[in-house]
Amino acid sequence: MTMATSSPGLSCNNMACRSLLDSGHVWVTVCSHIFCAPCGSSLTSGLTCICCRTDLRGQYRLTKKSLEPGQEWKRMVLAGLPPEMVMEICSSAIQFYHNQAWHEVAYLEERIGRVMDRVEAVKQYYEGVIAQFKRKLEVVEAKLMETKSSNIFSIGNGNSNETSSDLSEFIQQSAGEAAALAG
Repeated sequence: MTMATSSPGLSCNNMACRSLLDSGHVWVTVCSHIFCAPCGSSLTSGLTCICCRTDLRGQYRLTKKSLEPGQEWKRMVLAGLPPEMVMEICSSAIQFYHNQAWHEVAYLEERIGRVMDRVEAVKQYYEGVIAQFKRKLEVVEAKLMETKSSNIFSIGNGNSNETSSDLSEFIQQSAGEAAALAG
C-alpha cells in the first residue's frame, strides 16, 4: 500500500543554505536538525552541529538518511519489533517533523516581519515624496493664481507675454524639481 504525501518538504537547517529537502539523502542529528547532503557531509569532519553546537561524536548522533527509501526497506525497518517500540519510534519521528515545521514557521514569520518593516519604510518614504509634490503643486497653483490676477491688470499695460514666460519658466523649474524628488 502506497500513501501519497501532501505535506510540505523540509528545508536544510543551515541558515546559509535553506535548500528544499525533497529527494536524495539528508543528514539528521541527535539534536533534531536536518541538513542537505553537502551541508551534512561537512558536519562529518567537525562533528559539531552548525545550528546548536551539539557534539555529534558517537553512534547514531549524526545519521545519513534517504528521503526515498525502497519498498523493501520500508517493510523490514520495523519488522519484528513490539508494537510499543514501533509506536515510540513513530512518535519520535512525528515529533521530529513537527519540530521542523515549527522552526520553519518561526523562520518564515521572522522573514515576513523584516519584509513588512521594509514595506513600512518604503511607504513612509513615498508618503513624504507625495507630501513634497503636494507642497510644490500648491506653490504652482498659487503662482498660477497670482499670474492670472496680474494678467488681468497687465493686459491693459501690454505685459502679458512677460508674465506668461515667467510662468512657463517657473513651471519648467518646478517640473525639474519634482523629477529630482521622484528619482
